[in-house]
Amino acid sequence: MTSSPEAAARRAVVGRALLILAALGAAGAAGAGIAQLASAADDHLIYDAWRAFGLVVFAGLFALVAWRPTAYPGVLELAFLHKLGLALVAWSQLETADGAWLTLILDGLLAVGLLVAYVLLGCHRAWKRAKPADAVADSPAARLGRKSSGKSPRKSSGTEPATLEATKPMPDPSGRGDRPTSTGSTSGSGTSTGPNAADGGSGDSQGPSDSQGPSDSQGPGGIPRPPRSSP
Repeated sequence: MTSSPEAAARRAVVGRALLILAALGAAGAAGAGIAQLASAADDHLIYDAWRAFGLVVFAGLFALVAWRPTAYPGVLELAFLHKLGLALVAWSQLETADGAWLTLILDGLLAVGLLVAYVLLGCHRAWKRAKPADAVADSPAARLGRKSSGKSPRKSSGTEPATLEATKPMPDPSGRGDRPTSTGSTSGSGTSTGPNAADGGSGDSQGPSDSQGPSDSQGPGGIPRPPRSSP
């Protein structure tokens, strides 16, 4: 049993082949008509030129529909009505008009081929218009995307550990006791609060006063000294 995708592919191939044949036939007839314009009579020149260049247009339309069957709504319908109308007029003038039989056969077969290609390719789907831009923008998916992209970042609570440090005691090599470290960012962009040896000790020191030396019970760095044993 033939599966549905395979059947659809075969129908598409047959429909496109019919349209390509129609385009080639129209192009051939247009070329022959343009070639005969040089020898056409003056009273039939405009009519012959209109017919020849009209066949060029039909050849292009058939090729476009064969390329994209569902992209041109109304094109194949209008072409079918044109060929069907010519076939009916030729059928009604078989006994009086010259070339009525040829027109009936050619345009009649072309109308039947266009109708078959229209059904096989599903050209009626070309009338289903796509959603307008405002409808797409207001769709639930678009609203969800805007909501997710416009979400504000989560606020951090407290002081960031990467930017600030807690003030902790730091031993002083001079023996003057502990002094607090400078509070600032980890990049070292804060203002030093301890004495600076480079500028002669100028600066706002938050430690003990310079006049106060280490006590007898404390050693360098504020470490308690062991009691001295009496001799």
